[in-house]
Amino acid sequence: MIEFPSWSERAELSRLWQIAFDDQPRAVRFFFQNRFRPEDCLVYRRDGKIAAALYLLPASLKIAGIAYRAHYIYAAATLPEYRGRGYMAALLEAAGQKGWARGEAYSAVLPATEPLYRFYAKAGYVPYYKVIQVAFTKQELSDLTVAVHLGNREWLLPDFKRLAATRNARLTNREGSLQWDGDALAYAAGYSRVFGGNILTLQNHGRMDYALYEMAGEDCMVTELMSEGDGYLRFGAELLRRAPAAAYHFRLPAGGDFLGKNGIPENAGMLRPLGNQPPLQAPLTGPAPYLGLALS
Repeated sequence: MIEFPSWSERAELSRLWQIAFDDQPRAVRFFFQNRFRPEDCLVYRRDGKIAAALYLLPASLKIAGIAYRAHYIYAAATLPEYRGRGYMAALLEAAGQKGWARGEAYSAVLPATEPLYRFYAKAGYVPYYKVIQVAFTKQELSDLTVAVHLGNREWLLPDFKRLAATRNARLTNREGSLQWDGDALAYAAGYSRVFGGNILTLQNHGRMDYALYEMAGEDCMVTELMSEGDGYLRFGAELLRRAPAAAYHFRLPAGGDFLGKNGIPENAGMLRPLGNQPPLQAPLTGPAPYLGLALS
């Protein structure tokens, strides 16, 4: 049976999540305390328990200038003893039907591995989104930013509604990019703090730019950066001050170089049309669409 869960089943859903992904318990708790809604979750019941589940996080996108509602498939998981029975394929089909019924025209997902790209392709998803990843040693980033002067008044407390507006404005030339609201950004910032990171917000030419980062051992992982021009250098200098690390890894929308380094574009998400929306393919020209927020 496929249906929406109840609020009282959060503990069972949490156990499923931790078994499937081996995440830190505090990261799982953070999701269920801050982002979970029963109407954004589908479960497959078998033998009196939840055998599989996925989450449909609300989002939006624009294609050919038209705005569409969408959802993002998040934390799709099946208990080990129930894998290989088609439960997740059935959940994805139900998610498409539920999404279309509530007015969503597209479904996006960020598979974690290449075999999962093939799995989602069977469900109608096509590779659509790309990123580049660029890394700097501490010394390299320090050399690039040595002349940057940082004023405290430039660094602001996050206003997530404004941050979402900045993000969506920065991505307007990347047709089909997934757009998120302020609640989604607030969740991403809180999730970064779970992993020793945070969000930096910079007043930059009238916009509130930002960088989301996490710590992974001795490395700093910048999971999303929305800025331009000299804003990149200012974020680099501030990261050196606030997040000392041996190396700094930046995950960025594909296209062009970043502080003099080029990254190789790589697949970073898939998209599926719902209902009677026509089949699609990734844009052949122009900047590559971007999913982002590192919701993997």
